[in-house]
Formats: sequence, structure tokens, C-alpha cells
Amino acid sequence: MSSQTCEVKPTDHSRKSVLDYVAKKRWIIPLAFVTLYIIVFSIMYTNIFLSPYNITSLLLEFSIPAIIVIGMAIQLIGGEIDLSVGYNVMFSSMFSSILIVAGVPLILAILITLSVTSLFGLIIGLLVSRVGVNSFIGTLGLGLFYYGLTQFLFSTFYSFKNGAADIRHLPKAFTDLSKLEFLGLQLPVYYAVVLLIVFSVLMSKSRYFRKYYYIGMNKEAAQLSGINVKGMKAMAFVFSSLFASFAGIILVARMGSAAATYGIGWELKVITACVIGGVSMKGGRGAMVGAIIGMLFTTCLSNGMRIADVPSNIYKIAEGLVLLGAVVLDAQMSKRKTVG
Repeated sequence: MSSQTCEVKPTDHSRKSVLDYVAKKRWIIPLAFVTLYIIVFSIMYTNIFLSPYNITSLLLEFSIPAIIVIGMAIQLIGGEIDLSVGYNVMFSSMFSSILIVAGVPLILAILITLSVTSLFGLIIGLLVSRVGVNSFIGTLGLGLFYYGLTQFLFSTFYSFKNGAADIRHLPKAFTDLSKLEFLGLQLPVYYAVVLLIVFSVLMSKSRYFRKYYYIGMNKEAAQLSGINVKGMKAMAFVFSSLFASFAGIILVARMGSAAATYGIGWELKVITACVIGGVSMKGGRGAMVGAIIGMLFTTCLSNGMRIADVPSNIYKIAEGLVLLGAVVLDAQMSKRKTVG
């Protein structure tokens, strides 16, 4: 009987160790699915999937939302959420285009756009951190503000009555920010890669950014330990606004025209990517690399369903089920005390 006990204990311990490791490195799960996807589609749809056009399209589709993922991951790890990022993309793409078409120098137009959205992010950040406004409601309100302001700007400068559904004729110097290629890949891919590497290192190594984990786990304890919780929470909204705004500018440069529909629903896409990659919605857990892999997973899912000619509405069902599954997994894995 004692020998049976000796045989069972190592097995249980080993199983527990594996579960603890997966709980801490949850990005392993979406990475496994991405690997499986690549293998299966390389075999089943060799000519389509492995074509240079599909590979570059997949990376380009991944790149711009991946920039927004950085800010959202910081928010979620710090215990907050930003539902305004999709509408921020819409506003930034429209506002920067209007400024450029109106004759404002390119660099100045971009800086003005980033500054305006950062200011809005700071205001919401202060309302959340100092007044106590719920971030879910506060950023939802900011998103509706962005939406209304975008529609107002568009209807004021480019009326639908004149038959203009978007803003066209953007200067080549602006569109080149996104359309220029290097080694067969357009510039947004390189923007995303550089930013993702930098902030992956910062979130894992930087003393400042590591504090978001402590804030997300227990903001009262973080405050008592000397961390400026209110200031860091406010800055998280600035970061989130900056990345979403930059993504909006890059998106409109890529498209070559501005429409009052860009970015709608992207907040759910980005949150889904973060949660799939192991960033807990309860705060204090997750890694930037996980959020990145989560975004790659959702991009591969979309790409695969297009290649398989699955109706687009089915993709929405699949995306919803994936998010639900990720939330359930998050609830279970969060019971294990893991950080980062």
C-alpha cells in the first residue's frame, strides 16, 4: 500500500507542476494552436497558404491591431480596461486626414493627433484613478465621444450630401508611412515588431512597468509599498490612447483614404487577443509576449477561415466562442498564484 502511495505522489506532483507552468505561461496554449494551424494549412492549402501574398497579408493584418494590444495589455495587467481604443482608431484616422488635407504639415498633423488623444486618455485616467470612475464606463463614454466627434468632423468638412463617403486624395508622403515595403513587407509590420519587442522587454525587465503587476494584484498593498498607483493608472490610459491613435494613423495611411467606420469593434478583438494570450482580466497576471501570440492566434483564425471559404458571420461565432473559452480558462488558471 505504501509502495502505491509512493508511485502516485510523483505523478500528482508532476501533473501539478505542469499545470502551474501552463498557468504561468498560458501563451503556450495559443502558440500550440498557431503551430498546428501552420502545419495543417501548409498541407491542406499549400498553394494558397504558403503563397507570398497570403503570408504578407497575414502579417499586415496582424501588425496594426498588435500595436493596440500593447496598450491594452498594460491596462489589463494594471487592473483596468479601455473600451475606447476602437473608436480612438476611428477618430485618429479621420482627424489626422482632415488636418493633412487642410494643409497642416505631415509631422505636425501626426503630433497634434497623438497629443489630442493622449490628453483625452489622461483625462479619463485621472477620472478613474482620482475620482473613482469605473474604467469600463469611463472608457465606454470616451469611445462614444470619439464616435460623435468623428461623425461631426466628417459631416462638417466632407458632407455625405456631396456624395463623399470618405476622405481621399491623401498625399503620397502620408501613405508612404504605411505602403512602403522593405524585404517584401510593408512598414506597419516593422512598426509592430519593434514596438512589441521593446515593450515585451520593458514589461518583463523594467522596474517601472513591473509595478503594473503589483497594482493589478493589490492596489492597496502597492500604494502602501510606495508605488504611485494613481499616477501609474493615469499613465496607463495615456499609453493605451497613444498606441490606439498611432494605429489609426498607420491604418489610414495604409488604406489611402479615411472613412468614419475604421476601428469599429477593434476593442473586442484586442481584448480577446490579450485574454487568449494569458493576460488576466482580474489584473496582475500575464505577459506581453502572451498578448502578442494571442493576437497572432486570432489573426490566424481569421486567415484560415477565409482560406477555407467559411462565411464571415461564422467567424464572428468562432471569435465569440474563443473569447468565452479564454475567459473560462482565465477564471480557472487565475486560482493558481502566478505572476507575469
